[in-house]
Amino acid sequence: MELKELHGTQYGDYSGEIQIDTHAGSELFNLAKIIGIDHENYFAIGFGLSDSEPLGENDNEVHARIITVSKKEYGNSFDEIQQKIISLRFGVFVS
Repeated sequence: MELKELHGTQYGDYSGEIQIDTHAGSELFNLAKIIGIDHENYFAIGFGLSDSEPLGENDNEVHARIITVSKKEYGNSFDEIQQKIISLRFGVFVS
């Protein structure tokens, strides 16, 4: 399953990609831990934010998702996970 299949919008008011640069790189991991993700077994690789405002009614809710992968299956670092994903997609091991 590709990332594009895991997300989407009904309307494309705002679209594109964002990049976030952090000093320590641990903010995503800290957020995952705060919301109860088992950081011993899962590695946070991304996040998403969305809101829902049906028919112009402001419900003041923002929904957050953290995208994780199994450390056992994919690895313990961004580099290991990237290698695994590339190998799954193209059927080759990249070093």
